[in-house]
Amino acid sequence: MNFNNNFFYFKLSYRESLMGVLDDKISKFCNKLYNYFSSNNQNISIENKQCSILSNQIKLLSEPILNNENHDIKKVKKYIELKEYRNDDFIISKNLPSKKSKSLKDFEILRLIGEGSFGKVFLTKLRESKNNKQYAMKIIEKENVIKWKQENNIFTERYILQNLNHPFISKLSFAFQDYEKLYLITDFMPGGDLMHKLISYGKLSERISKLYASELFLAIDFLHKNDIIFRDLKPDNILLDEFGHIKLTDFGLSKKLNCDDNINDLIKSKKNIKRHKITYSICGTPNYIAPEVYEGIGYSKEIDWWSFGIVIYEMLTGKFPFKKKNKDNTFYFNQKINFNLKFPLSNDAIDLIEKLLENDIQKRLIDPYKIMNHNFFKGINWDDVYNKRIEIDNNNSNISNKSVEEQLNENFDKKFIENKIEVEKISESKNKDNNYLEKNYSSFQNFSFACKESKEEIIA
Repeated sequence: MNFNNNFFYFKLSYRESLMGVLDDKISKFCNKLYNYFSSNNQNISIENKQCSILSNQIKLLSEPILNNENHDIKKVKKYIELKEYRNDDFIISKNLPSKKSKSLKDFEILRLIGEGSFGKVFLTKLRESKNNKQYAMKIIEKENVIKWKQENNIFTERYILQNLNHPFISKLSFAFQDYEKLYLITDFMPGGDLMHKLISYGKLSERISKLYASELFLAIDFLHKNDIIFRDLKPDNILLDEFGHIKLTDFGLSKKLNCDDNINDLIKSKKNIKRHKITYSICGTPNYIAPEVYEGIGYSKEIDWWSFGIVIYEMLTGKFPFKKKNKDNTFYFNQKINFNLKFPLSNDAIDLIEKLLENDIQKRLIDPYKIMNHNFFKGINWDDVYNKRIEIDNNNSNISNKSVEEQLNENFDKKFIENKIEVEKISESKNKDNNYLEKNYSSFQNFSFACKESKEEIIA
């Protein structure tokens, strides 16, 4: 048996007339798992790949079957007769849906608050809960996911939202699906996104920009330490809570680097880039994509620091750092950063931006330790930043005292919040017969989720 972060794998080897072998130690371990799942009111979900064995007649979790070729027959404790034979893997997920997993009918859809490439985001709340807590519901069309082959990206996004606990990264409360759509439920951020704030204010002071950049740095560094590249860092994906603190969101383009993603064979490339894990996909928002993404030799975490530099420049100036596209449509590569501004930036800000927006990766500032110790962040107490002890923005500090209507009008685009047609469409779809079993749709099995804290808010 192989234990992985997300699944328990049982390698099955079966023959025409025969039996699987059960090892005593694994039996005891799996019985503990069985008791754990049972005590938490969770069903055992079995994903059966390329095999139609009758799982109802085999208690796989409490009586796992192992390859019997390398086992001493004297150690065999049990045999389980199999009705069919074939070589395959069964996967039993740790992240199993609860009996209380949600559906669209459990939520009241209030407003449309945002829209992305693959889905729309709605303000919503649970119909029956102990409080009046609001959530952001991201709704994704399965048809589009399959059409653009984004299944892995959807599960990467759910993995990050569900498993990574950080003060500046959005957290998943619920996930569920029906025949047509996938639903990801996170906390509602009443401050809107950073892009809307920049549009409203024009630009931010260096003090506020520095504090936002500090929180953003901690979030990016945390992702990188977990071998995740964000790949779509931009003001639109930086949300603000009721006190002005940030939350990174929209991980649909993020990449979890694997052990196979290494660059050992590419160390002698023309760039002589010494990195351990790389990927090749060209994706992201064009104005924020680092030059090396287009070069075809692979890239890694350094691309997020390029985007980080652009976001800092935009916060300080309200503008984009490069003047225009090149004729070959490679945007701003090899162009000089525009520092000819009406309100000049500090020397520390200019130095940091220039080092982050360096085309040559070997010269670019990508060392997290050196970034956080740059003079631009001088005076920052990183422990206070992490624990949100620093007041970010006086204008946002009392937003929690405002009504939802005031929050929406001040911090969200009117083209979304005034769109009642989309809200009506989702509300109407509740009346459809969308009862859905995850096992009927292999591409999205084990998608449903409800975090412990969210369960406690629900009135049983």
